[in-house]
Amino acid sequence: MNVLLIQENGRHEENRGFRECFCLQRAFKFNRNSCDVWGLGHTNYEQEPDYESYDLIINLENYDESGWVPNLSKVQTKKWLWSIDAHCKGILPYLRVAQEGNYDLILQATPEFVNKDSLWFPSGFDDNLLYPLGIEKTYDWGFCGSAGNTNRNSLIAMLQKFTTNYKHKLDIFAIGPSMVKAINSYKVHFNANIGIDINYRNFETIGCGTCLLTTYNKHLYKLGFTDGENCLIYSTFEELIEKLKMKILYVILGCRRYFDTRKVLQETTFLKRINIESEYLYLIGDKDKSEPNVMYTDTMDNYESCPHKYLYFLKNFSRLDEFDWVFFMDDDTYLFPDRLEKLLSSCKDGQTLGLENIVWYNQDLRSNSHCTYPAIAYSGGAGFAASKAVVINLQRFLKDKTADEVPMCGWSDVTFCHWLTHIEFSKEDHLNSKLFFMHGISFFQKHNLGHPTSQHDIESYLKNTVTFHYCSEIDFSQLEEYLSTQEMSNNEQK
Repeated sequence: MNVLLIQENGRHEENRGFRECFCLQRAFKFNRNSCDVWGLGHTNYEQEPDYESYDLIINLENYDESGWVPNLSKVQTKKWLWSIDAHCKGILPYLRVAQEGNYDLILQATPEFVNKDSLWFPSGFDDNLLYPLGIEKTYDWGFCGSAGNTNRNSLIAMLQKFTTNYKHKLDIFAIGPSMVKAINSYKVHFNANIGIDINYRNFETIGCGTCLLTTYNKHLYKLGFTDGENCLIYSTFEELIEKLKMKILYVILGCRRYFDTRKVLQETTFLKRINIESEYLYLIGDKDKSEPNVMYTDTMDNYESCPHKYLYFLKNFSRLDEFDWVFFMDDDTYLFPDRLEKLLSSCKDGQTLGLENIVWYNQDLRSNSHCTYPAIAYSGGAGFAASKAVVINLQRFLKDKTADEVPMCGWSDVTFCHWLTHIEFSKEDHLNSKLFFMHGISFFQKHNLGHPTSQHDIESYLKNTVTFHYCSEIDFSQLEEYLSTQEMSNNEQK
């Protein structure tokens, strides 16, 4: 087939190769068709084509400001008109061109405008130009495009206001290769379609291997976009913020003896407040049982077997790649989920894992009196968080480990760190390997280092501490009462 594409040449040198006419030309030639491009700004513009020599003519021009596009009404060759911006200009200009030029078909980028004389022809991307570059994703979220739309501008401004703990970048009017590099540098790319349009950025973002965060459109699923699988879709600003929240898996060490009581305590308090993207899982030493949010670890169920439960979890849990962080804690620990998210999101790029520079939440270290490993951890039951890169590499390392190779030592956090000393991270994983340890503060008990000794200290700890360890049922009740009092106070101030 011999095809002619009509469209003005790109006005920006950097973006010229991304012009629709050249992308379609490459596609036609890839499928062994002959394809020419003609129009204003091209080197062949002064020589008008022999229209009748082609099997198909596609007019891609949507912004003919000077009237250079010829009237093709007398041309007998099959003619198609591409309508890409009817969501902005309205459909009438395209209908008029189609009627005056006697076109056979209109290709509609917006399905709402499809009628008996047109077909839905959605946007896409050219995988010769847009693909994963293999560079580090430096920014938690970013925006690459035009900020000329009022609604888009207001969403970006609100995003910046509500995501101060996230590293982000705005690449306004980055085009061509600069656009591809920018999108590749984001972990999440924010997009806001204009009106009923499904714009190029949806396709280009997925083409670059970056997580797409885009406006809801009822036609997205027909194009293969699935919320929570290959993209994130939002309908309201509140949903937009929710989608940006990090995914944390809370892994909670428990035992059958206290399980029923402590699980209820945690589930009826702070676990109700973890964000919708996060999950929790209890580790109990038993086997051949099934219960929601519980992994039975086929181990003993005493204190000394704690490292064996972690070993079982890391060898058998298959969904680690779905979470940004895994937070390990005990079943007698009280947690402030919002404070944990703030702490983890503040971890700067380049803070890498190593025994010499673990990101400590508190500098107190354990003594070495009960374990054969070097002392490199403190009060693990209060909680420690490992990034995705840490746990996935650890899972690979432990794949062939047996329980016999793990000592009967209750200090699972120390064992965890010992395992990490044997892992060689890749360059990219090393940059993303982060580990936080919580301070092991008891709630109003004095058997732990660093416990508040005055009312002022107590109030300070209550306002800032991420977790409280060794909590009784009364402690849980008092912490909930404190939280309720704070909320009432904040509402009164508002």
